[in-house]
Amino acid sequence: MRVILHAGTPKTGSTALQMYLRANDDALAAAGIWMPAFAPGTTRHQQLVAALRSPQPDAFAHAFAQLVDARPASAQTDFLSAEGVYLHWFDAPASAHASFARALARVGAEMELWVCLREPRTFAESLYAQNLRNPVADPLHARDASLDAMLDEPRFREQLDYARFVRDMDALLGAERVRLFRYDREIVAHVARALGLADGLGDAHASVLPSLRSAGIEVQRVLNRYPLTGDARAAAVQLAADLDAALGDASPPFCASEAAAMRIERLFGSGWLSLQPRLDAAPR
Repeated sequence: MRVILHAGTPKTGSTALQMYLRANDDALAAAGIWMPAFAPGTTRHQQLVAALRSPQPDAFAHAFAQLVDARPASAQTDFLSAEGVYLHWFDAPASAHASFARALARVGAEMELWVCLREPRTFAESLYAQNLRNPVADPLHARDASLDAMLDEPRFREQLDYARFVRDMDALLGAERVRLFRYDREIVAHVARALGLADGLGDAHASVLPSLRSAGIEVQRVLNRYPLTGDARAAAVQLAADLDAALGDASPPFCASEAAAMRIERLFGSGWLSLQPRLDAAPR
């Protein structure tokens, strides 16, 4: 029995991967791979993220066991996917880290953790843009703030710290069971091939969702100045995205300021460099 937990990161094609695999359930089954049903209303195993953030000491171990123990007898591999596991690892309570360790230890030597990583500056830019669009519930979300200002936020900086996350996972699982993928526009195909799925099972080169460009960022920041919630907030986010798409290449891609780019390099460049020998693009 093999269990793979795809733990993110955000903004590395996770949704495209999840939708591709879900659309190929029959092919997964034929390959002996089982992906449990997603949490209601999501395209991921969001119950793992909710459990990781829970103050209940065994919440993660319980949620993990519920997914893994429901596997059909014909399956040789479980594939679980929730990019929020990476994102919220840093602010999860210590009890959740312990529960995570117990859950993975229960599976034992057959446990693998897969993580997709992208160059730190572009990751920071994309995560920043996503945070502008996200619901108001999190203090990092829905703000009228520049990327430079967001880099002053300790939680935002934590979410950019690949090296720390990998060190934690290496300590829990052993480095040989932590697989790191290099993000590019064909990340879905890379991961599908790593699972042993043949090309041609639908569109393994599915497009990843684009980040907002400069105009979309500006509009979204203006909209974030207003106390919108619920449907009104969703409509405002869609308005910014529609305008961004309509402008297309007339709006340049969003880029970090020179000062922000230098700060990201200073904070995370050495950690990113240390991970290079382990990045796996999967056979082309």
